[in-house]
Amino acid sequence: MSRGCLAFLGLTGAAALLLSGCGGSAKHGVASDASVSTPSASTSSAPVGNVTPPGPSDSDATPDPDSENMGASDVTWAVTSLGGSRYELNITNTSRVGYVDTIDWRAPAGDTIEAVEGSSVGSCSTTSGVVECSGLHLKPPTCICRPGGSATVTFKMHEPDPRIGLENSGLEIVAMTPVLNNIPSAVSPGSKGV
Repeated sequence: MSRGCLAFLGLTGAAALLLSGCGGSAKHGVASDASVSTPSASTSSAPVGNVTPPGPSDSDATPDPDSENMGASDVTWAVTSLGGSRYELNITNTSRVGYVDTIDWRAPAGDTIEAVEGSSVGSCSTTSGVVECSGLHLKPPTCICRPGGSATVTFKMHEPDPRIGLENSGLEIVAMTPVLNNIPSAVSPGSKGV
């Protein structure tokens, strides 16, 4: 084979490798980082922590995966319907920063939080359509490969159209207590772990 042919194949291979390295990324779930900005409930694309829910798109449009949030999460959270307008908010600390002390959970636009019935830890109430919890002191994980402390909050909410769901709801960490030690990303070999 001639040198010109080898050079061409080398350039073609390099271009193929370069093009294969371009592209999207995995879509992440909705969760909030430790942000202290105050969310605005007036629009559906208002910031929630540092996560901005995607706005409405055309039915024919394909979303760009690179436009989604790529940040890590300091908490994971989920809302479960208990029936009869009652809901349960489960929060778990996944942060390597430290203890999660205070959170705000905002319902989607159009839904109304009527009352907070109880919390497994801390003190929770509702103000201006937001579930506010303080004194949680959810411990950080011993390794970010495992969950840390968790809390469960039960509340009543009026949901005019249950078909819409909780897509544009959001949880914001308002206050954290940092820890001075490094929280590892994996359990050391030979350690008992948690």
